[in-house]
Amino acid sequence: MKRIILLALITGLLTACNVKEGVKETGDAVQQGTQNAIEGLKEVPAAISKASNKAEDDIRK
Repeated sequence: MKRIILLALITGLLTACNVKEGVKETGDAVQQGTQNAIEGLKEVPAAISKASNKAEDDIRK
């Protein structure tokens, strides 16, 4: 009986450690994705301006 309880405790601890690591990795991935999205959004105004300037140049031709 003691072995079953010990085995259950060890299994529970290992599972908790794996879940904790999975949550950490998920959090890191979300953070990285958010940073990438922000960096991409920073480039949008310049791209719009460049496209607008090109359209004006094409219209003038």
